[in-house]
Amino acid sequence: MAQIKAKRLKDFISLLFSYSCNLFIRAIRVIVFIQIVFLSQISFAEEKNLYGTLQEEGFTGFLRTDYFSSDKASNDKTDFLGVTAQLKILPRLSDKIDSRFEARAYNFDLLNRNNPPSPPFDKGGNGGVSEILEGLFIFRFENSDLSVGKQIITWGRADGVNPTDNLSPKNYTLLLPEEGDRKTGVTSLKYDYYFSPELTATLFYSPFFEPNKVPFAFPSFIQPTERKPAYNIENSEAAFRLNKIGSDLDWSISYFNGFDLTPEVRYLGTNGGKRLIEIINHR
Repeated sequence: MAQIKAKRLKDFISLLFSYSCNLFIRAIRVIVFIQIVFLSQISFAEEKNLYGTLQEEGFTGFLRTDYFSSDKASNDKTDFLGVTAQLKILPRLSDKIDSRFEARAYNFDLLNRNNPPSPPFDKGGNGGVSEILEGLFIFRFENSDLSVGKQIITWGRADGVNPTDNLSPKNYTLLLPEEGDRKTGVTSLKYDYYFSPELTATLFYSPFFEPNKVPFAFPSFIQPTERKPAYNIENSEAAFRLNKIGSDLDWSISYFNGFDLTPEVRYLGTNGGKRLIEIINHR
């Protein structure tokens, strides 16, 4: 009996190690082309080792495991052991141009890998998913910055429920313990003008609206239809913020013209015994 338990433990550790390596490979594949571009500019004659070069380019990452007793889809599945690998690099292209790239790969369903896939596991078949969280360039000017690309933007200072944090979507299907890990970037332009170290004006624009991902779980007699705004000029989003920080008082004023990140569910009627509902994001 002891030998059987030892063998099962060994098999489980081997499985966990295999998936960890696989996830790291997924994340590295997403970001490896960036490394090739910047590391190719470093010659051996400069006598810089790889570790030092990665440090200079702001390369960081982590690998972690998490356990959840259930998922977010309100079904009967239990015991979710997951592995997450995340990599970030901050290359400086010149004195006036910075950049930021971050990728994540995860598998939240190691123990139940033979079960039918459910969100967010349906992309990878066996539960493995890779995604780019951020990929942007930052152009530095004398009193301002222009950020272009996929970027995570957080407005407001409240924890948990933050009514002014309405630019970057969150993925509520992820089995991750930190609230900040749910955010992903939105392709956009962001211009920051610095009146002083304490006072900043920010302009935001994006024609690519992305809603929050919510783990809806509907019974079989309900037929949902998701209506997502198309990518066009009419559905563009714009925002403005004036932000003040200081030792005595912090405050900000913002204006936003766009869609609600959290979708609404609207009942449409019946068809062939099915209850029809629509999932929509209102402006």
